[in-house]
Amino acid sequence: MSALFRIQELRALEASARATLPAGTLMQRAGTAAAQLAHRWQLARGGDPNGSLLVLCGPGDNGGDGFACAHALQGLGYRCVCWAPLPSLSADALGARAQWTQSGGVTLETLPQTQAFDLVIDALLGIGAQRPLADPFLAALRWVRTQGIPVFALDVPSGLNADTGAWVGGVAGAPARRTITFIGDKPGLHTLDGLQAAGEVCVEVLGLEQAIGAAVQAGQLITPRLFSSLLQPRPSNCNKGDFGSVAVIGGARGMGGAALLAPRAAIRLGAGKVYVD
Repeated sequence: MSALFRIQELRALEASARATLPAGTLMQRAGTAAAQLAHRWQLARGGDPNGSLLVLCGPGDNGGDGFACAHALQGLGYRCVCWAPLPSLSADALGARAQWTQSGGVTLETLPQTQAFDLVIDALLGIGAQRPLADPFLAALRWVRTQGIPVFALDVPSGLNADTGAWVGGVAGAPARRTITFIGDKPGLHTLDGLQAAGEVCVEVLGLEQAIGAAVQAGQLITPRLFSSLLQPRPSNCNKGDFGSVAVIGGARGMGGAALLAPRAAIRLGAGKVYVD
């Protein structure tokens, strides 16, 4: 099972780690991990390993992760452009942005709408988003959606509440094909709008395994892999009578939904005979 953490718990883990690590360490780890995963994804889907990537960077630490990711991707041979309409605010984000600029990286304040991109990296807003998406970020994400460019989100898709899985204020951003989430997994990536918004989720703990193991968790994510030991191959000389029977009684007039769902679930779980009354 994958441990789930709320925003408050993640903030505490991050603050504790920053107190013991050199400035910018977590951001560099996040950017490097994101670049490596984006590179593997690009290769797996037959994309150009020297393709053109657009990184959308916000003013906070999520934007700093974006600059660090762009710097690492540039080192892997990609042609990256960063879009950052607002100045960076935190010390770590300023450091990552400066490193990107000093390496020759290009940062634009106007969205390069006429240029073609193989992938967009969403590093606008992280788990701290409290207000609904608004321009210029909302306009940029809507443009990305209309272009049909695959989106790779850093930490959470911008505008998604990491605790609840709802778009903040009901304003949808750009759903991602993949999300790399940092330090710990979030409930909001697996419920409500997050189910479609986050796409395939990969967790990168940034070297904080020991702290995460001792931290308070919001819950656990249950996945099919937990039940692999129960899904044993059946012998060829068997029949349905060897695997038990299930009787489902219910379904009053106009209320037959449960009486249909329950037997279907029983069959999928391996019951040999299912009776519905």
